[in-house]
Amino acid sequence: MVDHKHRALRLSRGIPDGERVYSYLTSREARCTLVRAAVEGRAPLGDIAPELSRRFPGTFGTLRARQMAGLAVRAVLTEEGFVVDRPQVRLGPGTFSVAASFRRAPPPPPPGCDWVPRVVAAMTDEEAAYAAEILSGRLRPRSPAS
Repeated sequence: MVDHKHRALRLSRGIPDGERVYSYLTSREARCTLVRAAVEGRAPLGDIAPELSRRFPGTFGTLRARQMAGLAVRAVLTEEGFVVDRPQVRLGPGTFSVAASFRRAPPPPPPGCDWVPRVVAAMTDEEAAYAAEILSGRLRPRSPAS
């Protein structure tokens, strides 16, 4: 597994103000903004870009600086239990034109059930729909008998 946190920190050392940018992106204040955007389905880097530009004017003129910011955002959200949902979301004009969107990571399988994701991934769409239909009846709360 890639360690985004250490890669972002290493990249930050070669960028003017990079370590300060990294510190801000990993701060509680920024973390809250990033998580809120991810939960609401937006690209978190797009939400925090105006604040980054205000705090660190001129820092994101290089591709390397923008990549470091994206990597730091990914590191923070990975720690918060998110995975990349869409890697190339267009943000429009501005400091960052493309960024990733995130979603909550699925929970780990219960012990002894690590085979389930492999079986589900191997299903055709028709088989998956049939399995979902069977499971939806099984998982619905039943009303108590009168």
